[in-house]
Amino acid sequence: MANGAILTAEQERKLRQPIDEYVGKIQAQIDALRVDGSDKVQALKTHISLTKEDKKELFRFALIFWPIIAIAIICIVMYIVELAMRHNETSPDSEILYKLGALDSYRIYEDQSWWHLLAYAFLHSSVRHLLGNVSSLLFISYFMIIEVKPAWQAVIFL
Repeated sequence: MANGAILTAEQERKLRQPIDEYVGKIQAQIDALRVDGSDKVQALKTHISLTKEDKKELFRFALIFWPIIAIAIICIVMYIVELAMRHNETSPDSEILYKLGALDSYRIYEDQSWWHLLAYAFLHSSVRHLLGNVSSLLFISYFMIIEVKPAWQAVIFL
């Protein structure tokens, strides 16, 4: 009714058709975004629940293997102490290792330093030695769990 003339239903339909098609396309895009958004939300919810399960599984693993993990951590800390005392991998200072608990029968029997019998297990001469022992400890402990509980594995290690 632009110039005062009344439009017939057919004329009105023809005028509205491009608008209805455009609105239909926009509505289809909105619907596709809703579906895509819903799928993404569902995927994120699934990812979050799997992450929570992974964390629970890691926590269960840590609870079961805490004695072995504790030994590994002690080994790493002792190596850091060795480095702090100026331990050198290429030319190790035996006095530093003896101070930290290296096996020396004279010190064990004459000086009554029985703690050397336990401490030597945590000393390592190089990073490669440390990583090899810790990874072997963790690897073997994982497969030994069927037969020997981690607490007994720790006792066996010591």
